[in-house]
Amino acid sequence: MAEKGTVHFSKKKVPMLHHISKKGIPVVSAIPAAAKYFRDADVTDGISALFEIVEGRITKVTIEGKEEIDPRQSLVSNPHASAQSRSASQPARRTIDRGYPPRVPARRNATAPFNFIPADQVALGFVPPTSDTADVTLYGRISCTLKALSPLLVAGPQGRTLDEAPTRREFFKLNQKPVIPGSSLKGMLRTTLECLSLAPLAPVSDRKIPYRGVGDDEQKIIYNALFIEQIGRDLHLKPKVKAAFLEIDGADVKLTPCEWARVPYSVIGDYFGGRSDLFATLADKASRISVADRRINDYYALEKLNEWHSKTGDRPIGFDLDPNQWHGAGGSSRGMMHFYNLVRQFHTGGTHTGTLVFTGHVPRKSKDYIFYNPLNQKLVIDYDVYREFLEQMSKKQRSYWERLNELRKGRIPIFYLEDVIGLPKHLGLAQLFRVPSMTYPESLVGLDLSDPNRPRDVCQCIFGYVEGKGGRRGRVAINPASLRHGMSIPMTYAHVVTGDPNPSCAALYLIQPDSVSCRVSGRNITNQVRGYNNSESALRGKKLYWHRDPNVPQPPNNNPAMQSIYCPLQSGVEFSFSLDFEGLSRVELGGLLEAIDLPKGHAHKLGLGKPFGFGSVRITIDQLEAWEGRRAYQDLGSRLRGQRTSQFGKDDVESLKEKFRKAITSALGVPESEFESLNAIKSFRRMSDFEQRPANVRTEYMALSTPDTERPSYKWKSVLPNVLDI
Repeated sequence: MAEKGTVHFSKKKVPMLHHISKKGIPVVSAIPAAAKYFRDADVTDGISALFEIVEGRITKVTIEGKEEIDPRQSLVSNPHASAQSRSASQPARRTIDRGYPPRVPARRNATAPFNFIPADQVALGFVPPTSDTADVTLYGRISCTLKALSPLLVAGPQGRTLDEAPTRREFFKLNQKPVIPGSSLKGMLRTTLECLSLAPLAPVSDRKIPYRGVGDDEQKIIYNALFIEQIGRDLHLKPKVKAAFLEIDGADVKLTPCEWARVPYSVIGDYFGGRSDLFATLADKASRISVADRRINDYYALEKLNEWHSKTGDRPIGFDLDPNQWHGAGGSSRGMMHFYNLVRQFHTGGTHTGTLVFTGHVPRKSKDYIFYNPLNQKLVIDYDVYREFLEQMSKKQRSYWERLNELRKGRIPIFYLEDVIGLPKHLGLAQLFRVPSMTYPESLVGLDLSDPNRPRDVCQCIFGYVEGKGGRRGRVAINPASLRHGMSIPMTYAHVVTGDPNPSCAALYLIQPDSVSCRVSGRNITNQVRGYNNSESALRGKKLYWHRDPNVPQPPNNNPAMQSIYCPLQSGVEFSFSLDFEGLSRVELGGLLEAIDLPKGHAHKLGLGKPFGFGSVRITIDQLEAWEGRRAYQDLGSRLRGQRTSQFGKDDVESLKEKFRKAITSALGVPESEFESLNAIKSFRRMSDFEQRPANVRTEYMALSTPDTERPSYKWKSVLPNVLDI
């Protein structure tokens, strides 16, 4: 259905579509060539238009009362000119029909050492056996051998040898011998069974994802609406952000609101006699540091704060300012006008006195802030607002926060946004700070995880679960795995820089539409990439790591505090362990065996270093002993003499696994023969296939950015493909 908007010309005389989104947010969009069903000659500034949007993309724009023009005509050189009208001396211009719609480059795909098993189908409704059905429950033991197919590191306690030295991660040991704790094995098998039993995603975080939407088209509109008020035309912007000093008063968190102004670095440099010091040269200094070597932005805020404190003792400073004026922006924002107070100079007889405030750094940044004129009132803020503020900090930001507390003596300058009744709702250390997304991961699952009476999956029935104050005890105990007697345990060493995957990277963690495409420059069109503020977003599924050839990249810098020394056992080592189970049905025992006994050529992932190719292990079942509940404790004398004969053995493994597969397909309402054809099962088999693992180049971490547009990077908004597309 067509919607109404207006068309305005930009300063470069390019027609732009202006309209109000369904959320009431003003939107300005470039009109794609394939969607221009009008001539530029028919457009006057502010003329009414009709437009259509499909999957977030503008597909058609027409001018009310004007003839619709097929956009293919605009892609042909002078379609109304005839060859006869040209002069004889002018060669005929060849007309090329480029087709409709014009060719758009396919989306740029990401690479990562992990991927996701889809959770689009869920098998629920399983009920653990009770004492009333004890005659059909099974008790027994499964004895196994675990062999490392790649370096293996199940780490013990973390240790640091010297200050600022790399952390050292060695294999877990008991009595000086390498041991794999039963909890590690249990976690690995539970994850495997969750994938094979089509269990729902649980637990899932109920915390909103913090983001700063200054570069993502989709989130930028919502983000700007929080921080910026448009005055008149869209290039005149007035900030909504407020300033205050934060103090902890017992159990209360209080804000003292104040005014704020921007301070050019040149003004700070002049205050120190015009010397070319840190403040006058900071922008140039930061721009010359490569992205790979640059520390987090707040490093610069801390460096500036320390420098200022050492020179002045952080005493209040006098200044003059130009209040409430429009100021032009430079760089990529050239042509925009921003409304703020600007400091002209520092001097002891200034009309105002304030506290200098430093924030992080971005390219071409040339100003910081000063807080002044605090009000004679204190606002007690909701503690959840303060907790949200602390939780969104990175490790480096926390260091900056601690230093702020120390230097500012507990009176910390912060920025904040107000809610509809004027109370602080979001806090930050910079003018444009991170805010929580509109949705949170748990809300994207599609299942009410807060309902304690919801149907259970077979994995919860076997391993148990805890929810709130309730839960169910598991019925499987996994004993520690010990290194086989007489085996050598040579060690390898690797210096690595570790890092956790970040769910805020929506292009990797959320399902993306197939229609995502990229510009000719190589960057994916970001308003096609769904984020956590999109109501149609959904989580990809359960995260697993690919099997890879061992490869530890060289640390990008010589900062030992960022490194760890991994000390894994070499591939080929073997461990023995056993599982004791009680009260399992045949279906549940079959599921447990399915999780342990993977097909030939497949393997599990265990321990640290998975992104580097560590932790590929193969488990084989040496012995299965199982008895029905009524017979488990009969004939005590035979059991003590070791003469009891198991009712189930290794020959029954496959038949028990078939019962599990049949139960899963029955819960889905599909034939048993389709188990291996289910999307989640095919994806899991693809990722567990050790012998047919993808080449490392297809499962490596991307660079943050690269000038080579043919290589995937986070800069190009690369989208992670599905498992079966790799």
